[in-house]
Amino acid sequence: MLRSHDEEKYGKPSEEILALEKKQRETYDLVLMQATNRGIEKQNRDAHYIKAHVEAIRKAGGTPALIFTWTQKKKNAPSLDEVANAVTEIGNANHIMVIPVGLALANAEKEHPDWKLIMADKSHPTALGSYLMAAVIYASIYHRDPTEALAYRGGCEKLIPKEVREEATRIAWATIRQWFQLSSDKS
Repeated sequence: MLRSHDEEKYGKPSEEILALEKKQRETYDLVLMQATNRGIEKQNRDAHYIKAHVEAIRKAGGTPALIFTWTQKKKNAPSLDEVANAVTEIGNANHIMVIPVGLALANAEKEHPDWKLIMADKSHPTALGSYLMAAVIYASIYHRDPTEALAYRGGCEKLIPKEVREEATRIAWATIRQWFQLSSDKS
């Protein structure tokens, strides 16, 4: 069974929590995992744990998928290519879908350098970065243009203007069509 955290580091959860986790996990169809974007040492650790998680998820009847995250904006952070290669290698080794959130964020940064997609901590996404992430996940799962989900306007930090949401979903869909080699008319 999967655990909510590293038991060696944080201790074993109570039997009540384990029972609740088991019950909750029995109902998942799709489980999204996120590999680290902090370098090769952490990615090697991820390869080990993701393999174990994939086996447990499949054993429970779920479908695992792996999020290829954005790159951190910190000094000595791995490049987009390094993160993409490591995460794709882990995904391929485990025969799971890789969702290219990091590629979509990089594409958005190229097209809209004025967009703030990463918070001041240089690690976590802003509301707009999270919106773009959600659009990429939606498009990856359904292989459909995420524009149909445009009604959600955000809400973490501030509402995202419609024209920005439209552009974010366009970038998400273009990224997914390229990543999964989908025809442009598929929606």
